Amino acid sequence: MNKEFGSDFNFLTDEEFLLKDSSKSLFKSSEIALFFSGRVALYQLLQQGINTDKWEKVFVPSYYCHEVVDYLKDLPIEIIYYKFNPISCGSDYALDIEDKKGNVIINVIYFGLVKLDLNGYNETIVIDDLTHNFSAFFKSTADYCFGSLRKEFPIPVGGFCSSPKKNHLPLCENTSFAERVSAKKLSSMFLKNMYLKGQPIEKSTYRNLFAEAEREFENKLTNAALPESAKGVLVFLDILKISLVKKQNMNVACKELFHTKEFFNNKHSSEEAFGLIFLCHSQEQKEKFRHYLISNLIFPATLWPNQIRDEDIAIENQLVFVPVDFRYNELDIKYIANKIKLFFQDEL
Repeated sequence: MNKEFGSDFNFLTDEEFLLKDSSKSLFKSSEIALFFSGRVALYQLLQQGINTDKWEKVFVPSYYCHEVVDYLKDLPIEIIYYKFNPISCGSDYALDIEDKKGNVIINVIYFGLVKLDLNGYNETIVIDDLTHNFSAFFKSTADYCFGSLRKEFPIPVGGFCSSPKKNHLPLCENTSFAERVSAKKLSSMFLKNMYLKGQPIEKSTYRNLFAEAEREFENKLTNAALPESAKGVLVFLDILKISLVKKQNMNVACKELFHTKEFFNNKHSSEEAFGLIFLCHSQEQKEKFRHYLISNLIFPATLWPNQIRDEDIAIENQLVFVPVDFRYNELDIKYIANKIKLFFQDEL
C-alpha cells in the first residue's frame, strides 16, 4: 500500500462510513439545497436575495477565499471587504457596518475555531459560511448558511445552502458541463484509491485529473445544481460517523500537541476544528515546515493563498493546515503529531 496523509480525498469504499439506506441521508431533505460548489451556492443565494428582497451590499471578510469573491463579481450587488482575520481579531470584534435592510454579511467559521458574534444585527441578513465546519449546520442561528461540501466529505464536487430560519432556498438546473467536471474529479478519486491500495497507478495520472477539474470551478458553466454523479456518492455518506471520527482524531492530536506553542488550536479549544492549524513565526519557518511535512508524506495546505490586505498576507505567510480527518486512525494521528513535535523541537 502507498501511505500518505492529506491532499485530496480518494473514493470511499470503507463500509464503516457508508449508509446502507440512502433514504436516511440529510442531503435528501427539503431543508438543504445542493449545488455544484460552495461558491455556486452563495451565488444562487445572493441572486435570489437581489431579485426578491433587493439586497444591495454584501460584506465579505478581508481574510477569505478570494476565488469565491471573483465568482460573484457579475452579480448586481456591491461587494465590500470588511477588515477581519482569525488571528488578530476575535469573536467580539466590532464591525463598522450599518445594520439595515439591503445589507448582507458573510460570517465565516474559520477553521471551525473562530467566528464573529453578529447577534446584534437584526435588519442585516447574516449568512454563515460553514465550509470549515459542517457540524455547525445543526446549531446555526443565521438567516442562511452555505458552504463547500467537498472540503470535509469525499465527494468530487458539491456545495449547499440552507436556512435556520426556514427562509426560501434557491434552486437551479443541472448542466452537462458540471456533470463532465464531476465525472473527471470522480475518476481521479477512483484512481487515487487504486494508487493508495498499491495498484500500478502513476501518481501524476490522478493528480493531473484533479488539477484539471479544479481549474474548471472558476468557469461560470459550473453555475448549476449538484451533478447526479456527485449526489449518488453524497447520499450514501454517513456524515455523522465521518464527523465523529474526525472529532476523535482532533482530541488525540490536541493532547499530543498541547505543548507546541505554534499550535493555534490550543487558543480556541474545539473538537469541531477543521484540522490542525499552525502559526509559524515567519514565512521562512513556514516554508521549512511545509517541506519537512511533505518529505514525511504529510501534505499540508494554506488557508487561503492570494490574500490582498498586508496584514492578511502576513498571516497567509505564517499559517499551515494539516488534516486529521476520518481517513486516519489513532496510530496515524500520533505519527503526524510526533513528526510535527520533532520539527518544532529542532527549531528551538
